[in-house]
Amino acid sequence: KALVTVRDEGGAVALGRVLTLVIATEHGAEEEAIEAANDASREHPMRVLVLAVGRMKSAEGELAARYLKRAAQVGRNIGIRTIEIIEIKESRAQDAERRKLEESIALANVIPDGAALVILDERGEALGSGAFAERLAQWRDGGQAAVVFVIGGADGVAESLRSKTKAT
Repeated sequence: KALVTVRDEGGAVALGRVLTLVIATEHGAEEEAIEAANDASREHPMRVLVLAVGRMKSAEGELAARYLKRAAQVGRNIGIRTIEIIEIKESRAQDAERRKLEESIALANVIPDGAALVILDERGEALGSGAFAERLAQWRDGGQAAVVFVIGGADGVAESLRSKTKAT
């Protein structure tokens, strides 16, 4: 409760800060300490971004809007501050490598510093719903301020962007 008061009194200055919470406990009280740490992590919720190269068609946009509304309602209860979809304009370059590079630069310019970066493509690991939820919870509980999911253009993403990923 004291942390919430400090955050509220700190206003905008405190919003972008990362908090590291250390809890000292006696032997046998570890579960209570873990529960307290999880509660504290929900006081500093994680931001989730989906960056997609290209524009959604109207049916896709309507579906995404409905899903975002549902996800936002659930997200607040599980420590996710916001879920945003950001569309990145496709490159008009003639060469595929040049398109990939231009689109990857545009994507990189939107990725927050220190965010966990996940490239969504055919080379990535397929996760079931449970494993996906567990991965998000690990990032959240580990103090990750933001997780960014990237959907590249038709040519994919540049290797320079791929090398910064935490998962694919």
